[in-house]
Amino acid sequence: MPYYLFLLACPIGMGLMMWFMMRGMKGGANRPTVDARPTEARRPQAVPLPSSASDAPSAAPVAAAALTHDERLSELRARLETLREQQATAASAIAALDAAPADAPRP
Repeated sequence: MPYYLFLLACPIGMGLMMWFMMRGMKGGANRPTVDARPTEARRPQAVPLPSSASDAPSAAPVAAAALTHDERLSELRARLETLREQQATAASAIAALDAAPADAPRP
């Protein structure tokens, strides 16, 4: 007879777990689903990218609105090139570490 209790333990435990989970989810149903803030407050704010290639804030940051389209485009292309160089440096460092013997001391 105890043999059947072991067979029923898993389905009964799963049913109880599902019941407790559903019960917990109903507790959050009383919260309002409509955001009461005005539409302007919900709108995400644009974050300007740093103007220097090293991502460090400069002493006199240039406002993104003050740049023309072509100036902003050339600035972003310069940053992209810098990031590509940094990526190539990191990739070569990873390749050098992968090529080193496993028992060699790592820096």
